[in-house]
Amino acid sequence: MSEIEYESLRTLLKTPIIIALVSAVFLSAGESGLWTYWERVGMKGGLKAEEVGLSLSLSQIGGLIGGLLATLLGKKFGRKGPIGIGITLIVGSVIAVFIRSAEIPNILFVGATFVIFACESFVWAYFFGLFSEVDPCGRVVAIGNIMLNLGMVIGPGLASILIRWGTRRFSG
Repeated sequence: MSEIEYESLRTLLKTPIIIALVSAVFLSAGESGLWTYWERVGMKGGLKAEEVGLSLSLSQIGGLIGGLLATLLGKKFGRKGPIGIGITLIVGSVIAVFIRSAEIPNILFVGATFVIFACESFVWAYFFGLFSEVDPCGRVVAIGNIMLNLGMVIGPGLASILIRWGTRRFSG
């Protein structure tokens, strides 16, 4: 085992890296749980299927813009700050939609969906930049991808449990 590979393995065991990898699981689980039910949120808020579909389609442009913005900004503001700002905007957009969940204006749903997807791409670019920065061999990046996929696996299941719990709790 070369010195670089040995350092790469030691990097994986450092507390900040473990925290970042676990955070990646939570972020991915939240995103996949959200996207699993996002169409239903729009429909329940009074939007038509075509409006929800168009919103989800337009959100992909947001994803392109988020990734491009991360590329243009690079490390100008570090990595943690942009991650925190992106996550804050995601949470704020979700809250804005849920506050109006009984009757969601189309523009709010389209805008929130766009912002959420733009921020997801933006945040993941910084997460993976952070991972690549701390490990020259790329193991942390590879494990980061595994954590992202692990979150995608567990997110929809956790969301269904929360929905079931919330329905029982608030329906009587």
